[in-house]
Amino acid sequence: MAAYIDAQNTYQYDEEQPVLENATYGPLGPSLYEYKNRPRRDTWAAVTYLAFMFLGFVGAIVSFAKTDGNMFAGKYSTAFYQNSTSCSLSQWTASNADVNKSAELSESNIITLSWTILWLSVSFVVATGLSVLLLHLFRKYPVKMIYISVLAGICISIAFAIFAFTTGAWALAIVQLFSAVTLLAAFFFMRSELALCGQLFGVAGRGLQACPGTIISSIGVKVAGIFLLTFYVMAIICAAFVGAPEPYSLVEHVIITGGTGSDVGVCYSKYGYPVNCCEFLASGWAIGYCIFAALVLLWTVQVLLTVKQYIIADTLSQWYFAGAVEQNSLAETQPSSLRALHHAMTSSFGSICFAALILAVIELLRSALRLSNRNASGIAAAICCIIKCFADCILNLVEQFTVFATIAVAISGKGFIPAAMELFAILERNFLQTTTLWWIPGFCLKMLSLLLSLAWASVVYAISLASERSGGDMTMALISFGAMLFVLHFVSSILLDGVNTIYICYAFDRDRKVISHSEIHQVYEAVPSLKGSLIQQPDGQVAYAVPVTHSTA
Repeated sequence: MAAYIDAQNTYQYDEEQPVLENATYGPLGPSLYEYKNRPRRDTWAAVTYLAFMFLGFVGAIVSFAKTDGNMFAGKYSTAFYQNSTSCSLSQWTASNADVNKSAELSESNIITLSWTILWLSVSFVVATGLSVLLLHLFRKYPVKMIYISVLAGICISIAFAIFAFTTGAWALAIVQLFSAVTLLAAFFFMRSELALCGQLFGVAGRGLQACPGTIISSIGVKVAGIFLLTFYVMAIICAAFVGAPEPYSLVEHVIITGGTGSDVGVCYSKYGYPVNCCEFLASGWAIGYCIFAALVLLWTVQVLLTVKQYIIADTLSQWYFAGAVEQNSLAETQPSSLRALHHAMTSSFGSICFAALILAVIELLRSALRLSNRNASGIAAAICCIIKCFADCILNLVEQFTVFATIAVAISGKGFIPAAMELFAILERNFLQTTTLWWIPGFCLKMLSLLLSLAWASVVYAISLASERSGGDMTMALISFGAMLFVLHFVSSILLDGVNTIYICYAFDRDRKVISHSEIHQVYEAVPSLKGSLIQQPDGQVAYAVPVTHSTA
């Protein structure tokens, strides 16, 4: 295949040359995407996850029933903990009649709440519009959008460096300047890779346009996930409040200051320092449930993210392997996101839980590394930093491969381990050198989302500052920033899942000497890989032959 990058960073091809030698053209969907032979896989993971969810649900119901309602009513005030000598709310209330008066929202609080709701709603609407615009721009002008993303990262790094210099944070400023210089060097020396990533985003955008059900399904999973996560977060909060106020263990003696029969006093430690008289002690089982529910919550978050990724991968692979109507055009197919959802909730749910468990363990290890690095000092801090750098590289590699393996599960319907082993063999034969390329798409999307979120937060801050009745200006800006970043990150993840899916589909194609979409093969042929034609080895394995260079006289 003759391919090169012209001055505008677009890919040109000699249409007289075949994309791959000895390749057969689609449609060959049934041979690569498995439609029917999908028995339940990795059932142990599904059963384990559902059992954990059931136990978490039962614990949540008990927590809701036994939680101390006085905590949510705000009756345990700071004064109660500091000065109640009995740690009994009834006695404290009898001694302080004004405690029963319900606190009323001040006018300023009402104004702040109103503006918060307003800006939160507007931010979600604007973010939705920007998301649609971004998908369109990445589909129409992918290379330019990649360049804009990298330039956005450079501008953000320089802005943070200037801010750090003005505040005296020299170390942070140097790090940010180093990041800006690194990005600038990457922009000049990796333009071909950046242009390639732009083409990959363009292909993914066209795939998502052909499969609109993926976006709708992803939104549905996100909404369902929000309700589920809200339930578990409330369960953890309620479990933390299952207990009662008890005398503080450090109290040595008490001096009554409120008169005879009063519950008001001052408590002192054995060293003569004033301390709180009371503390809220949660029940032992409630503390255990909080830890258990937090782990289930982490697993559930990864399950939801993996379900979203699986639906996108399953639907796009249906579209991809349906084949091309013409040799050099994208296929007009109608893949079913409902079929993908059915696969995700039935035959492949165990594999999804398995992959999510691996991702959850990775997050736990990252948290442990961050915690140890933050608490260490001196030589130990340097050692922890070195360990964290090496561990992060390994964890990132395992995480990316887990994502790829999940896509392979969606294509083949196999269990997680067999699909991962098959994919590893394919990547080892063909794409072992391409793993370093995959930091670019995620980085570009994150930088673009961050830039747009910061710009929107600045607009909200300026409007709030100009309004005399806006409430907390910075609070409004932070809320708007969070809402915008939340939506843009979600849409970016859909686009990134599309890039990864089509990449793995192409890997399956190339390993089997099949061309389902010639345009996609032309784009992905620019990915650095093992060069040469596909050959059949004596043992039956398929690999790339080393190209032979003929000398000329």
